[in-house]
Amino acid sequence: MVKLIISVCILFAANFSTAKETLFDLPEIEENIEEKVDELFKQGNYKESFEIHLSLAKLGYKYSQYMVSLQYFYGLGVEKNSLQAYGWANLARRSKSKEVNDFYNMVKSSISEQDLLLSENIKAELSKKYSELVIAKRLQRMIKNTIPKCTGSRLRGACSGFIQHMCIDNGSQESYNKCLREVNLRDPKVIRGLKEALAKTNQYIEFKLQTEGSVIIKESAEQDRTENQHKTENQQ
Repeated sequence: MVKLIISVCILFAANFSTAKETLFDLPEIEENIEEKVDELFKQGNYKESFEIHLSLAKLGYKYSQYMVSLQYFYGLGVEKNSLQAYGWANLARRSKSKEVNDFYNMVKSSISEQDLLLSENIKAELSKKYSELVIAKRLQRMIKNTIPKCTGSRLRGACSGFIQHMCIDNGSQESYNKCLREVNLRDPKVIRGLKEALAKTNQYIEFKLQTEGSVIIKESAEQDRTENQHKTENQQ
């Protein structure tokens, strides 16, 4: 779902820009990038594969989060780090894929007791930055910043000058592109599309807020049971 929202937003971001962090602050994603980066991995170009997967993982792509974890775990194209592998595998396992969940459990079981606390801290830190909910909230802000603040009547408001506005190429590509973006932002269809994307993002955030709580409670309960078990064993 997050990937879908990102894809929709990037389509809009290709056409316009504003001063705050907006949709066009998102990096452009090359078409069929996942297939291309898979080919790089198969060819043994692990470093380039890792860099691309990492950029996609930070945008919420579950498969790339899994691949970042895998490359960290085996030290392919990046220094081997099972703790980072654990943190990224935790994000990737939200995809509900059995393969990814099995991999997550394998990585988790490989971590020594002395590194367990550090690994949990890394997992929590990555979740604060790149969880589905965090990414969705960032997208929400970016969409809001991209939607123009229209004032006045529909005929004479700040967003009504789309038809009358024209851009003249004065030799500066940057200036010309900026003008084109501003004109596009006055297009009622573009504004409507942005508002629809915002509504979908709001719905997704609401859904995550309702479901994430139960996950946190469950994980907390499991952790409490583990700690109680250790206490009992120590007392014996």
